[in-house]
Amino acid sequence: MMEIASNIFTALENNALPTYINVNEPNTERKALVRSITNHPDARTYLLILNAGFVETLMPGEDTLISKGFSQEEAKSTTSAFENYCKEHKDEIEALRLIYNNNGEPITYAMLKDLENKLKWVNSKFNKSLLWNSYTIINPQSVKRYSTRDEKEALTNIIQLVRFAFHQIEKLESLYPSAGQRFNLWCGQIQRPLSSKQIELMHEIQNFIASNGYCAITEIKENDKSLAAQLIKAFAGKEMANEALSSLAQFIIYRKVD
Repeated sequence: MMEIASNIFTALENNALPTYINVNEPNTERKALVRSITNHPDARTYLLILNAGFVETLMPGEDTLISKGFSQEEAKSTTSAFENYCKEHKDEIEALRLIYNNNGEPITYAMLKDLENKLKWVNSKFNKSLLWNSYTIINPQSVKRYSTRDEKEALTNIIQLVRFAFHQIEKLESLYPSAGQRFNLWCGQIQRPLSSKQIELMHEIQNFIASNGYCAITEIKENDKSLAAQLIKAFAGKEMANEALSSLAQFIIYRKVD
């Protein structure tokens, strides 16, 4: 850290840095000054938190905003750039296309990871936690803050961020906390009655879907072979099990019943 401080001091003393415009510019010279921080993950995490707008970490995964003035302008710049990116690429990136069309097509874990990686590649501020914080800074009344680590880390938060960017939803909130309620509604609305065993097994899947998006038996098997086998047995075959998984995922993500 002393090396970083020394580099910054020298650059400022010698007026070696170009004029700062905003966070969405390359800022190559400034990034070079802190390149050595790549070997210190704890320091990187702390700087990212500060960069989101002077936040205080109360517990692992839970941030509380304590000052808005510092990052209001940067938050607006970041969210504006994010919204423009979503609009410009909604026809070429599969996850963006499906979220924009909002017609119930499966949005899978692989699609969401692809979008997450593309966003991070374009702009380091385009990660779901920092975008969520940025929207909180700009419009706290329209954003529901995370209450648990699982909620904060849910990959499906990207879906909600994009929906918010497209103005498809009025309030930015994670799909994860409402998974249990939506599961109960799904059980009551599907045409085909479920056995107690089927309900028990699908209940185990609800949070996985709410966190990761659409999944099939193949994905379940990668995480829990026993659960995958039980699902296949309970639904009398892989095809029927996949149909049930797809139906539940569609209801949790789109609130639509097949």
